[in-house]
Amino acid sequence: MQKLKGLEASSPDARREQKRVKTVLRTIRLPEDLEAKLEGLAANKGIALNALVSSVLNKYVLWDSVTERFGFVTIPKAQFQDLVNAVDAERLQELAAVHSHLLMKDMLMFWFQDVRVDDFLEYLKMRGRYGLDIKVELKREGSNITLIVTHDFGQHYTAYLKTALDTDFRTLFKIIPTIDATESSLMVKTTL
Repeated sequence: MQKLKGLEASSPDARREQKRVKTVLRTIRLPEDLEAKLEGLAANKGIALNALVSSVLNKYVLWDSVTERFGFVTIPKAQFQDLVNAVDAERLQELAAVHSHLLMKDMLMFWFQDVRVDDFLEYLKMRGRYGLDIKVELKREGSNITLIVTHDFGQHYTAYLKTALDTDFRTLFKIIPTIDATESSLMVKTTL
């Protein structure tokens, strides 16, 4: 799997690095109606068809193919928020404390064949980019890490994420993070 070494995919440095990636010319056959839909989607995004197809394939390789094998499901955001709000906040935190680190360890081993902090951060960046529940910004300065996680699901989900991230860092990596939270965001700071 291609890893962005400390760079966010949207940063100017990452875009320059991506431009240096060697490409290959590949001809594929598409049904005419699929090509028309792809052209329309590309036009709506203001990008070339080639860029759209490349981004779709990249997402499939880095996210969809793995999450599908691991059993991820997709549900509408409104339904997800209703499910989160239907559970008591304290119960969500209990679930995060008991299950998060075990699930994360399984996922990291499945995804990266290792359980390292860099793999965990890479997973979170991909989840922020391709998943539907959170957005993630990561800043690294030497051994200092600042992780910003935002979402649209309210205080219950913030409490869940705070407990999950705290438990994951402490249990999997023996790192004690500092986590500040608002209703829709968390700022996690730690030193490796």
